Amino acid sequence: MRERLWLWLSRLWRRPGIRISAFGGAALLVALIAPLLDQTLPSSLAERFSRDAVLPILNILASSMLAVTTFSLGIMVQAFRSAAGQATPRVYRLLMQDMTTLNVMSVFVGAFLFSLASIVMFRAGFYGDSAAVIVFAMTMVCILLIVVAILRWIAHLSQLGSLHHTLTLVERSATQPLERLAKTPNLGARPASDAP
Repeated sequence: MRERLWLWLSRLWRRPGIRISAFGGAALLVALIAPLLDQTLPSSLAERFSRDAVLPILNILASSMLAVTTFSLGIMVQAFRSAAGQATPRVYRLLMQDMTTLNVMSVFVGAFLFSLASIVMFRAGFYGDSAAVIVFAMTMVCILLIVVAILRWIAHLSQLGSLHHTLTLVERSATQPLERLAKTPNLGARPASDAP
């Protein structure tokens, strides 16, 4: 029962909509937590990192992440169509669950939602002076994640949709069930050695 639940959860986590929504929700949650930590920071940091230092970075981040996400979605759909034309429909479903693609898209969408939510919170007056320091720190973490995701995406795009990449995905997904079957011969039952 526990294995079946774990299998169901892992399949759910591999769905593009669920994974991207989870990253986006986490980004929105991080943007909403900043005002709660407002009172814990010293005033010297609040003077150095004001909202005027953070807002231009957030504006650049929001506009660039929207363009990068749209561009990446177009490339992803084109690669999936090309792979679907070369192989079977099952391979298309495997490509839709490619973890590198899902992680990169999740980081892009999460960064866009974080920057957009932070801009809205600044403009609405929810963030005080100290909250700008927290948003600045989170923005630096977000930029680091984006750089890593872009480097992974560039390396991944060179093989996405190719026949070699598709066959590697099929081999990887078939290896685990076959190994599990080899560890439990006869599916855990006793072999019928005395059968006529």
